[in-house]
Amino acid sequence: MVVDGVVHSWALNPITSVYTAEQFALWKALVHIPVEPTNKTYLIVSDSLNAINAVKDIYTRDPLARLCQGCLVDLSEHNVRPVFVWVPGHSGINGNEMVDRAAKIAITGPRIDEEHVKMTDVQCHLKQKIIEIWQGKWERQSTSLSHVKLSVKEKLYLKDFRRDEQIKIHRLRLGHTNVTHQYLLTGDPRPRCNTCNVDLSVKHVICDCVKYVNQRDRFNLKEDVRSNLNEIPNLKNVLKFLKAIGIYSNV
Repeated sequence: MVVDGVVHSWALNPITSVYTAEQFALWKALVHIPVEPTNKTYLIVSDSLNAINAVKDIYTRDPLARLCQGCLVDLSEHNVRPVFVWVPGHSGINGNEMVDRAAKIAITGPRIDEEHVKMTDVQCHLKQKIIEIWQGKWERQSTSLSHVKLSVKEKLYLKDFRRDEQIKIHRLRLGHTNVTHQYLLTGDPRPRCNTCNVDLSVKHVICDCVKYVNQRDRFNLKEDVRSNLNEIPNLKNVLKFLKAIGIYSNV
């Protein structure tokens, strides 16, 4: 916060979000305004439009927004009415640039001035940590899906495909299809490629088998299984390829 050219900064808890930090700055600015009646107009300038709008929301449950509203009520009782002004961030405005530099210094130091954290920030922090742990476990896996889907946050939307096509796509990505894994249910020996004399797998059929080189070129399949099974245009080509080689119904 910059007041009359003087920079004031506070180090918040490391898990505090940028949005919360912007709200905290608004609250501190309001607290800094003297409650004695004066002819001065107090401008509170911020580059966070969301933080300003949260203060205007009379139904908000956000604790910092409600603290700001409480300060506004106290100030209004003394005929002091601050004015909020939004400015675009990182646009060369001197005061805004000073605040940004002070914020960067505050977050790199060992000192913490405010330990309290909003519940929403705690939830976001825990969610991120859970995803990091999940991602670490995912990367240690060696499954067909982990080779296709590198990040646990990746999502594949198949709204352009029929229901039966969606089922077959998911089977291909998992690496478990009727043609490659039905032996687990029937007790038969694991199927092998008669041309290449290797175990039959989704990757082998789509990317490696020399028997289908011409068909792969015809439908413009990629060399790696991830590209073929993770991008919508390529998935459409894969389904056409499987129909052309006659194993689509056995996927």
